[in-house]
Amino acid sequence: FQAEDGIRDQPRSRGLGDVYKRQQRRRSVPLWTLGVMTVGAMLLCNGFPAMAKAPPPGSGQADVPANLLMMLDTSGSMGWKISGGWGTCRTNQPNCKSRMSQSKKVIKAIVTDSDLTTGVNYGLMSWDSNAISPKHRNSRHPANIPVSKTGAALINRDLDRICPTRGGRVNACSGGTYLGAAMDVASAYFSGSSTPIDPKAKGCQVNALLVITDGAYFGKDPLPMTRSLAKRGIKTWVIGFGLRNASVKAKYTQLADAGDDGVMNGTGKPMFADNWKDLQTALSTAIRLSLIHI
Repeated sequence: FQAEDGIRDQPRSRGLGDVYKRQQRRRSVPLWTLGVMTVGAMLLCNGFPAMAKAPPPGSGQADVPANLLMMLDTSGSMGWKISGGWGTCRTNQPNCKSRMSQSKKVIKAIVTDSDLTTGVNYGLMSWDSNAISPKHRNSRHPANIPVSKTGAALINRDLDRICPTRGGRVNACSGGTYLGAAMDVASAYFSGSSTPIDPKAKGCQVNALLVITDGAYFGKDPLPMTRSLAKRGIKTWVIGFGLRNASVKAKYTQLADAGDDGVMNGTGKPMFADNWKDLQTALSTAIRLSLIHI
């Protein structure tokens, strides 16, 4: 394990971060409202009013789905027990739950929910001490999936390949939390020849990264690339799972702010969760908010 592991505290259920809680108390947006807002925004994009004739190919809701890349942290501590401590779940502990097992549970629920998959292209990129493009796989990243209309189904099918049972350990994750390198890989993917961005969308297409992580990042600073991605129209949502250390939360608060619009102005906020229910709420909320911020 990396030095990051020494700063992990025992998590206790606290729900989402204070900012997110205030957001939830202020308003609860019905899903049908989000749908109406999404359709309206897409039809108004590029000066096409909602009641005018249909926009040209590549600029309407039907043929320009959102592109969402889930970036799942698979560092060693993701295999730890959700109840806290450094221990991992063993094969003789059927009721033991790890951070990874709970993350998989949530992701599977997301990609099989028609409310969250309609009009969305999903992809998956795991990362730890290293990362490779979601269009490639290797033994460390066996479930990478490029962003596409079949991405949700493929994620549901292949997700369990990540952090498999090994040596008596359930969810045997390994490596460190090198997010800067992972952000570079994600950027290269979105700007390369295999980019999922529709060139005909003319700024109407939603493109976003959903970063799911449980610890402090090391190595290259991810802030500059996160800011650059935001200025190119690729937003970064930050979901911290089991984060208790205040300084670590502060770093991810900066990252979320940079990932919102590329400007450090306090508009972007991270979401924090200490259990699978709050993680599912945070991730699904980020997805829904992505679809109305066109």
